[in-house]
This record gives sequence, C-alpha cells and structure tokens, in this order.
Amino acid sequence: MQIDAVTTIYSVKYVELRVDLWTAILNYVAKRAKTRILGSGRNKMSRFLAAIAATTLLLGCDGANPFQVEVISPDGETELIDANDPNTDVNSRFAYDPDRNLTLNSVEYDEAGGRLIINNLPFDGPDGVYDDVAGARTVNAAGQVTDIFQNREAVINGEMQYYAVFVQSDYLDATSAAGRNWANFGFAGANLNRSEYATPTSPQGTYEYIGVYAATRTYDERGGIELIRGDATLYLDIDDVDPLEGVQGTVVGSITNRTRDAIGDTMVGALPDVSLESVTFNTETGLWENGDAFTYYDGEVRDTGTHEGLIAGPNAEELGGYVIFEGVADIQTITFEIVTWEVTDAFGNVTIGTTSGDNVADLDAVQSSVNAGIAVGTLTVGAGDLPTGAVVTGSTFDTFDLDAEFNAREIGVFVTDLN
Repeated sequence: MQIDAVTTIYSVKYVELRVDLWTAILNYVAKRAKTRILGSGRNKMSRFLAAIAATTLLLGCDGANPFQVEVISPDGETELIDANDPNTDVNSRFAYDPDRNLTLNSVEYDEAGGRLIINNLPFDGPDGVYDDVAGARTVNAAGQVTDIFQNREAVINGEMQYYAVFVQSDYLDATSAAGRNWANFGFAGANLNRSEYATPTSPQGTYEYIGVYAATRTYDERGGIELIRGDATLYLDIDDVDPLEGVQGTVVGSITNRTRDAIGDTMVGALPDVSLESVTFNTETGLWENGDAFTYYDGEVRDTGTHEGLIAGPNAEELGGYVIFEGVADIQTITFEIVTWEVTDAFGNVTIGTTSGDNVADLDAVQSSVNAGIAVGTLTVGAGDLPTGAVVTGSTFDTFDLDAEFNAREIGVFVTDLN
C-alpha cells in the first residue's frame, strides 16, 4: 500500500480546522487503549495528529497488528507474540502488560549523569530522559539508595509530566515510572535488574532481609500521582517447601511505613502495610512469580495485587522485586461533633435532643474533599444548627470513615539485604 502525500496533507489541514473534533477522536482512541489524557487544546493536539493518521493508515493496509510477530511453537502451531515484550532475560524483569497499559520495556541508569533513560511510555519526551530531582536521593546505613527522577517534559508542547522512583543495592536496582496527567491509571511500568546470582545453599536455610521500598501511585478517575517511600522486610526459606518441578523454598514479606513524598501529590488517609504472601522460587534462576499481595483496613481487604522478584548475589545476599496492587484511593477518618441540648417552652416543658455534625454538614462537599485529597477537618455543630431557644448541655465527638469514589494503582519496587 502507498500513502498519498496529498491525502496526508489534506488530513492534517482538515484536522487543524476542527481541533475540537479531533479531541473527541483522540479520547475515543485513548479509551480503546484503556487510557485517556487530561485537558486538550490546539498546541497539545497538534503533536498527536501525524501519529494518529499514520496509525490509521497502517492498520488499514492488511488488518494485521504491526507490533506482533508470528513464531512457530515446538508443537508446530503458529503463535503471535508481542515483539515489544522485554522479558527475554531473567536478570532483567519487567512488569509488562499492555492490556493494563504497563508498557515500559527498557531502563538505563546513568549514575554519572544523574539520570534514567526510559523507553515506551507515551508522551514522556522523544529521548525518554528522566533527571534526578534535587534533594530526593537518600542512602541509608546499609548503603541502599532511594531516589526520584522526572522527565524533561517542558521542551515540547504536549509532553506529559512523568516521575520515576528508583531503588538500588549492591546486586539489584529497580525502577517504577508513571505519568501524572492521565485521567485514569495511565501508562506506567516497573523493572528489576540483577547483576549476579548463584543458587542459595546453606545449612541455616532461613533468612531475614531488610531494605527499602518506593512506588508510583495513580488514580483511575482523575489525574495526579503520589510518590511513596517505605520499608521492606522479606524472609527466605531455602529448603521448605521441598523442591518440585523446578521450584522450591518460600519467599514471604511485607512493606511497612508507607509515606507520601512531598514531591508528588498527597492524599490524606494513612497508607496500610502491604502483605507479600508466600510463594516458591525457581531453583535454577532464583525468580519468584505471581505471589499474592494484599493490604487490609479494619480487618477487611483494601487492596489486591501480585508481587514478583529475584534472589540476587553470589550467596543469596539480596532479595528484590516489584509489587502492583489496586484498591480504594483514599480513606479519611472524619471527626464530627455531637451536641446535646434542651429547650424549655413557655409552659416549662423541657425537650432534650442532640444534633450531630455529620447530619448538618454538606456531605457532597465532604465527599468532594475526600476525592480531592483535602483534609475534611472536624464537622462541628453551630448555633444556627440548633432549635430556637436551645441551651447546650454537652458536647462529644465521634468518627466515621469515608472512602474516595475511585481507586488507585500502586506500582512499587524494593531491594533488601541479608540482615
């Protein structure tokens, strides 16, 4: 198929006449890709026109997906595989799932230049360069690094602000990246790299690992990004469970002390600990996969997800991995006042009653504050909320929890050292 240059020019000229029409088309295309962009406008739209037109023409040639290739399986069947899937080396694991917009497929850490070079995240810039955010880097007593990077998004109109968090130990480094301005979870991803590994062997058998955690956290019905820091504790039992069909042992752990970094956006409610449920590891490669991950609130499951990781080092000195989970974006515990009062009528009859702050408040406004990550404060009772002639006889306080009306997705990475 040949592309007529005149037709291409006409398409661009026509689009420039009706940017509002293309805004609708772009949102439709993005919806088909399970994500969409916040905001619109002529400057931002102009960068997408050629890509959309070219993609439309390309897909119209023969109906084939240009990003998949055919391979012949050992049983002779023809299969389609994703040519962009980066999981070809066990020492470099990616949270790659295009159906969830987890598309990141390459990370290079330039320590001397203080930057990351990240590939395959739409609208993060033509070179995918992320610079170290001043003052974000921390190094703990064990030498484990936690850092935050941001892309060079201001150079060309239409680029989006992305952030990446980075953790590093002697034999491992890991990165999580996501965009700030998507109107849902948006494009994102994670990567874990290992420099050395040998199958662990030791008479002790059971070990504790302590380290650091960092994450990007985005929402499914609004823009914004939270950058999370925390602590990671993992336990490795090499011998139990017994080896079977290439896997053995047990890895289990938790993420604790999750806090929001001031560099990103901030919701209000406390972030619960993450439970990394037990999973076996591959004897030959030291890889564990598809471990369950949960958080809990008041005894009920709040977030659900999975974790994956690698044993690292010549003597299994380190464990590292990534975890992805989703659940309600925020829960605020709201305090409200309860006022007891009495009213005496003209005949001396006394009426006793109570007025509650949660009953007189504008709960729609309260919900909007929770959704926006604004602390609600105490819902008090004012004089105008009481019956005429009421005399206050007492005041107490109680609380209730109010959930945000949308979910968050957190993509976290961690590295740990043998304790």
